[in-house]
Amino acid sequence: MQIFSKEGAISEGKAAKEDTLVFWNDKKFISWLKSLGVDATQGKTPEYKDGGVGRAYLTNNFAVKFTDNSVEANVANMLVDNKDAPAKVYGVYKIPKSHVYAIVSDKYDMDFPDTLGHASDLLMAYVDEVGLDDYPDSDAERMEIAKKVVKSQNEMPFLVPFVKEVIESLFKLYKSTGFFHDDAMPQNLGMSQTGDIMVADLGPNQPGGFDPKKKLADIAAKREKLGLGKKEFI
Repeated sequence: MQIFSKEGAISEGKAAKEDTLVFWNDKKFISWLKSLGVDATQGKTPEYKDGGVGRAYLTNNFAVKFTDNSVEANVANMLVDNKDAPAKVYGVYKIPKSHVYAIVSDKYDMDFPDTLGHASDLLMAYVDEVGLDDYPDSDAERMEIAKKVVKSQNEMPFLVPFVKEVIESLFKLYKSTGFFHDDAMPQNLGMSQTGDIMVADLGPNQPGGFDPKKKLADIAAKREKLGLGKKEFI
């Protein structure tokens, strides 16, 4: 899967992800990072990790992720300074004359506990099978979904509270943005320093024919339903 398309100002080199290296020499970008408290130095490239849909640079307690997923960028933008959300986002930067965004968030522990990781896999398998447009409002209803998830996959009952814990995190994300995360596999989740489940990757799958405008329109409708009001997308 190609990360960055050939349109726009980002040139295709040996690997599209390597194009993000140029931004660490960009004075305006470095200035923006510093305004958010990121310890960034022009010309100095932090350590990084590649993922399925972008590259994340890690510096101090921050992660700076580059992505061409406009849905992810907009979901992240909705979470800026939202202390109650399961993702701590400090800013989103649209790279001028390109289709690439930079998202600054907390750096999470991605060594997700196996039990919680398995629970998130079970939940996504359940969603793929039965679908789930909205998360239920009550604690009891979310517990019932967790029980159904475990039962549908013929798993042991002890996993129920772990599935519920993942549901709770995704529920907070939905209530904050109107975005229903359809790809909350272990690789996209992490843990905060206090042990809370955090959503490290805020983007949906981008299969063939994926239409970001349609997805954003769906999110806008969900926001209206949740009473979150209209949002100007970036």
